[in-house]
Amino acid sequence: MGMVSVTKSTSSAVPFHSLGLSQIISFGLLFYVFAQLKTPLAQTTGASETQILAAVTGALTIQALLAPVIGSWSDRYGALRVMTGGFLLGGIGMAMLPLHDSLLWVWMCMLPVGLGFAMSSYEVAFIAAVQLDEAKARRNISFITFYGGVASSVTWLAVAPLLAYLGFAPTCYIIAIMLGLTGLWAAALFRKFGGGAISSGKGAGPFQMGRADTSGKAGHLHAWIRWIVRISGLFLGKHAVDYMVSAEIWRSGAGRHAGRPLWPVSGGRPDD
Repeated sequence: MGMVSVTKSTSSAVPFHSLGLSQIISFGLLFYVFAQLKTPLAQTTGASETQILAAVTGALTIQALLAPVIGSWSDRYGALRVMTGGFLLGGIGMAMLPLHDSLLWVWMCMLPVGLGFAMSSYEVAFIAAVQLDEAKARRNISFITFYGGVASSVTWLAVAPLLAYLGFAPTCYIIAIMLGLTGLWAAALFRKFGGGAISSGKGAGPFQMGRADTSGKAGHLHAWIRWIVRISGLFLGKHAVDYMVSAEIWRSGAGRHAGRPLWPVSGGRPDD
């Protein structure tokens, strides 16, 4: 009885709608929102919009670099608990943005924003779906993905009027409040549904590439390449990124990945 499991849910109780809504808020208010905030941020700091987007790229880099660490946290403490911290950190970063008018300050704000986004985005929500009901995780992940797909449209419709009528600083504070409330909501979901497991005296160990099988290594490398392409999209033209995605930039001789491209541009990633 050395392992203490905190998973409480049943398949009928998995809050996939709540997890889906969390992705509208995470992607919308910690990523897509900068498509609208870049102009007032540039005007406030005296920097160019390109420099503002470079800072946002720094936030995405944080997400990519910390992916293995956050995966370990999710396994050890539960993905919903990790999401709670992510939304709270993101809210702190957004509340900091209007407090000073320098480009360096924007970069500093991207630290909690990037870490918060990394702790609350798709990857962690998918882990939560698996932890709460592994048997039906694919179905629940499909619902979560659908919600995340409309995040950009919802964000544009919600944030544009706020900027127009209230201005930059109040909009940032409202976004911060929404992120904070979502963090409390995620904490309530964790108390109700649980997720993750902790050993008595010893938690889940960190990911070690050397101990992974071939398919595990393939998936890990796939995730890193995917983030490199996403970051490159902020600087390169559409055709260049399409070529990077569609080209067979990595092959594996094992299993279902052998001789196949990373994922086709028009058809999505290969089916699992």
